Amino acid sequence: MVIINSIVNILGILWMILMTYTKYIGIAALILFITIWILKTKSISKTFKIILIVIISVCVCIVLSNYRNEIIDEKYIKRNEMVDNKSLIGLSEEEVVALLGEPANKDTYQLSGKNYTDYNYGAGTIREEWLWGECYSTKYYELDINFDEKGIVKSAYIKECT
Repeated sequence: MVIINSIVNILGILWMILMTYTKYIGIAALILFITIWILKTKSISKTFKIILIVIISVCVCIVLSNYRNEIIDEKYIKRNEMVDNKSLIGLSEEEVVALLGEPANKDTYQLSGKNYTDYNYGAGTIREEWLWGECYSTKYYELDINFDEKGIVKSAYIKECT
């Protein structure tokens, strides 16, 4: 009986973690319902109950260990909206600088006798955090703006910095 009470306590803790960090409330409720049913069913031996609960607990831990939370910074959101809305297309170099400030990099190149310019801006970060421990990864992004020979934006896109 002590083992079953300990398992119920562990499942309670797992339940709280699952409810706190997941959007899948229906699945969590189903897991809890199955576990309670296993514990209350008298026709199943204690050993088999323990094995089933350990299997369920291991499965929940595997799911939670792969859980990641993405934290997207405001700069990335704003710059991504500009690209998605195509609000930069058609602006002049001066208008882009007035809107975004001076670029981090400015490249000018010649193609077929015409001068083209590219501006690069920092576009923010996306940080992935894992549920267990202090593990995280940060991805950095940049906004690339391509101007035509007249100094008008012809394309803009966000890419991950490598």
